[in-house]
Amino acid sequence: MNDDKQVTGGVLSMDALLQHESFVRSVVRRLISDDAAVQDVVQSTWVQAMEHPPEARHGQRSVAAWLARVATNLVRSRQRSEGRRSYREGAVAREERDDSWQESVERLESRQKVVEVVLSLQEPYRSVVMLRYEQGLSVEEIASKLQRSPGTIRSQLSRAHATLRKRLDG
Repeated sequence: MNDDKQVTGGVLSMDALLQHESFVRSVVRRLISDDAAVQDVVQSTWVQAMEHPPEARHGQRSVAAWLARVATNLVRSRQRSEGRRSYREGAVAREERDDSWQESVERLESRQKVVEVVLSLQEPYRSVVMLRYEQGLSVEEIASKLQRSPGTIRSQLSRAHATLRKRLDG
């Protein structure tokens, strides 16, 4: 094991470390299942090994143990980081959801007002607005359904919007 290619300045070469690649990959795969994450951790293990290589005096068995410890620590660090990120994202999402009771009431009252105004529209405007916004149909689909031209439907929607704006602003 201690030939010149394997040891430089008392430190194991990358070639010597890479002999343990399948072992390192199996250690990481036991800890995480996502293939991309496994690859990331294995690569990070090699970066760590290049930046702070084990000393050559370690035998093959202890080098493998050292690499397993490095990989395991990287997995744990990654999991802690993901946990913190997930917690932060959850906290922000809760803040966004935690509207005051009064804001919820105001939102519902606004929706109710819009529904009342839409239902008070005269025909053909009410049906065109209902088909467009309640059923989600396109102008072409509404035109086909009501046997009118798309231009007529666009015109009726435009007039309905003007009426709705006027009533809701007032």
